[in-house]
Amino acid sequence: AAAAAVANFFMAVFTAVVMIFLARELRLPPGTIGVLLTLGSIGAVLGAVTTSALARRFGQARSALVPFVAACPFGLLIPLAHRGGLLVLFVVGWFGFSFAFTAYNVAGVSLRQALCPPRLLSRMNATMRFLSVGVMPFGALIGGGLDTWLGPRSTLWITLIGELLVPILLLCS
Repeated sequence: AAAAAVANFFMAVFTAVVMIFLARELRLPPGTIGVLLTLGSIGAVLGAVTTSALARRFGQARSALVPFVAACPFGLLIPLAHRGGLLVLFVVGWFGFSFAFTAYNVAGVSLRQALCPPRLLSRMNATMRFLSVGVMPFGALIGGGLDTWLGPRSTLWITLIGELLVPILLLCS
């Protein structure tokens, strides 16, 4: 529950700031922003599609951890992006980060549902949704505050470093 809450909290910070980063900091036109987000989001689709293969290869429990360890550091490329040729850093970073986040979510939900007795599934799912999604408004609010105080690039650094706590929490659980 803690890992899911931390992951979603920092994802809410990220989503509150990433458009400001691309539009104001990098001064990109809307069409370019759309292309960059689309190309990077292919990682999310691949993360969802490959989760069952990851579970077969690494086991059900590790399939939530492996994507974050392997791909989440790619997210650290996002704040390094600049106009011109360095926009590829955003695409590669967003691709790896969205792959990791989606694979983690699919694997985590699957693992919880496999371990939970059927009679408790609805309560377990409701509790997990409350704990993991309930932090998102706070993440968005804090993201907006950090962006105002520190700027979008610094806020993205904080966000993506914060996401690196997720594998640590998973290892401790």
